[in-house]
Amino acid sequence: MIQKADKDGRRFGIAMVAWAAMASLPAAAQTNTGARGDYIYSYVERVETAAGDLQGETTGTISIARGTKDAVVYMEQTPLRPGCGAIPAIEWIGNDYAAFCGNLGGRHYTKKLFKLSPMPAPVAQLDYFDSPAKLVADADGKVRTLVLRRDIFGDKLTGPHYFPLVYTLASDGATTAFAVDFKKGAQYHYQGYFNQLKKERNPAAYFPEMLAALIATGDRDLICGELKKLKTPKSGLPDLQRWLEQLATAGYPRFDTRQCKGA
Repeated sequence: MIQKADKDGRRFGIAMVAWAAMASLPAAAQTNTGARGDYIYSYVERVETAAGDLQGETTGTISIARGTKDAVVYMEQTPLRPGCGAIPAIEWIGNDYAAFCGNLGGRHYTKKLFKLSPMPAPVAQLDYFDSPAKLVADADGKVRTLVLRRDIFGDKLTGPHYFPLVYTLASDGATTAFAVDFKKGAQYHYQGYFNQLKKERNPAAYFPEMLAALIATGDRDLICGELKKLKTPKSGLPDLQRWLEQLATAGYPRFDTRQCKGA
């Protein structure tokens, strides 16, 4: 019995040593690659070895090569690891743009936008906070995206409220950057988010951000019609006029309810 126990014990010990060895092996690095024209793009996980706050952390490397992987024309070490949840690490936008999306430890999602020609180079960067979304090339030729931000009102609201802001890529000839957009081309993005919130099981819980999306559409007939519904006594919603004023101070378009018939 003693010999059997020793034998079983040795087997258990060997198994534990093997398991520990496997557990100590680094996980396979996430590799994201793609090609456009003559270029090969990659966004690969790496472990930071340099001394500092990020030493030992999983970070990323962005590289772009021409013709073969060895002919690198651009490389960047970034503290962001590749991937943004359902949004791919490398996203082809159209209009000669590609975006690389990464995160900081599973949060703080950020996209870096590259112009593909005449030589791939970064042109703008945008922080998505907790909710990454697609960049799209709209029919008017503009590159836009919807960002949901929690910091619009600071500590004035309790609980997580995500306010919609459309960002559009713009250039003044000297610099290219994303800027908040309330113009006509951005309106359907706001309306889409408003409609999405209306379908929630309890839309009243999303009143502040619903009102923000509605006002941002700039569509007076739509706004007046929806405000009339929101003002019903049974809605149990906060004071509309107060929130309209709050939204204007936060940077949203100002809207006077007197523009609506019967207001």
